[in-house]
Amino acid sequence: MISRTKLIVQRGLLSALVAAVPLACGGQSGTPGDAGPTDVAGTGGTAGPGVGGGSGSDLSSTGGDNNTLDGSDLGSNLGSGGTASTAGGEIQLTPEQLAAIDDGSCTGWTQEGENLPAVLQLVVDVSRSMLDPAPGGGIGENRWTVTRDALSLALESLPGSAAVGILYYPNRSVTLVNPPVARPLEECVAVDKIVPIAELGEGDSTHRADLDTSLMTAQVDGYTPTHDAYKYALEQSLVPYQAAGDQKFMLLITDGAPTMAESCLSEPTPPPCADGCELDPAGCSACACPVGCFGDACPPGCINGNVVLDVDTQPIIDSVTAAKAQGIRTFIIGSPGSEVGSDGMDKRPWLSKAAIEGGTAQANCVEAGPNFCHMDMTQEEDFSTALTEGLAAVAGQVVDTCSFVVPEPPEGKTLDPADTNLIAVWGDGTASAFLRDAEGACDTGWNFNDTMTQIDLCPATCDRLKQSAGATVQLSFGCGDIIR
Repeated sequence: MISRTKLIVQRGLLSALVAAVPLACGGQSGTPGDAGPTDVAGTGGTAGPGVGGGSGSDLSSTGGDNNTLDGSDLGSNLGSGGTASTAGGEIQLTPEQLAAIDDGSCTGWTQEGENLPAVLQLVVDVSRSMLDPAPGGGIGENRWTVTRDALSLALESLPGSAAVGILYYPNRSVTLVNPPVARPLEECVAVDKIVPIAELGEGDSTHRADLDTSLMTAQVDGYTPTHDAYKYALEQSLVPYQAAGDQKFMLLITDGAPTMAESCLSEPTPPPCADGCELDPAGCSACACPVGCFGDACPPGCINGNVVLDVDTQPIIDSVTAAKAQGIRTFIIGSPGSEVGSDGMDKRPWLSKAAIEGGTAQANCVEAGPNFCHMDMTQEEDFSTALTEGLAAVAGQVVDTCSFVVPEPPEGKTLDPADTNLIAVWGDGTASAFLRDAEGACDTGWNFNDTMTQIDLCPATCDRLKQSAGATVQLSFGCGDIIR
């Protein structure tokens, strides 16, 4: 599905609807001329022709001090006989120039472009503990309803060019075997209910509807076979998925330590309470000492014989590391409940380490916390708000809103780098033309990749657009003389 016709870069929750608007423009081919003046005049001023030619056109705006361009800048997109500058820069367009571009009267070619395709595989914990109340939640809200609604909003915000799949785990009733024996994957993860990866498409697409339906019908029950679910989603869904580009991501959301290892294995049921312990009268899920559940003074072995023990998390981290070696980054979200395990120990460090190995660690984080490297929701007073913001941050990294695929030219046309233009229309209606910056570090403007198949904004230009509410980007191939 081709993405929408304009890239809308907005603050807050990602709502980037990205594509190139077909542009056309008028003007005559330039003839060789001398370098233009260094300072372009203010209102009514007229810029001289750039180095190599092209007839000059009005580039002035009120307060000409902001328009300081030399001849090489003005010669960026030249008519016949010119040599384009590749030093980058920004030219403020007049309303007349923008109108001429939008009206379209040139003989160049235009075609919609698309963002680099992003592929996201979701692995979502729906174990029984997700039915526990959510911090800051309203009446009837639990961890799952908050997660479900936040995921729905996040998926809605992604552009149609993004491809998404989702696997819930266990998404079925799971029976533990004691003593534990290896079993087929489908006995602990409902792999038959996976929503395969596909492009999201527009708002009313079938795939978006399938994802919404899966969110509403997921079965919240059972234990936590995190490793089996992650490996299956990675190896059987994400890795085999074929798409242009190499932007692939995993997102794991869980509210606790895994209680089932690979091959549906669980730890053997522990023995009854050790001497000196008794079953906690308050109903905690472990044997209690006089100080209460998981008290520091509790002697070793003080665990209820009915509790389900956590399993080793290192194999999951190893799988995340292996995915990163294939160029696949893994985001980790730890929901409320992920802060403590069956042994009373803090389980967040393993999630933090997984984020480090997955290439998505938070800035200035510490594996052992309290500033963890994963997205830790256990310290948030309002889980719903925190998760919504966290998923928006993930979406902002998954969808590269500052890179565009260069479309194939129509029959009989060629792609001329000197005649390729990128125009930003700001929220107040003013417009700027950004020039190609291929000399040294990309500062202001944009550049092609090595194979001329991709256009990338310079970092400063990318940040500026992202921070400008309502800004749109238009790509035009041909008729570059209109901005001279």
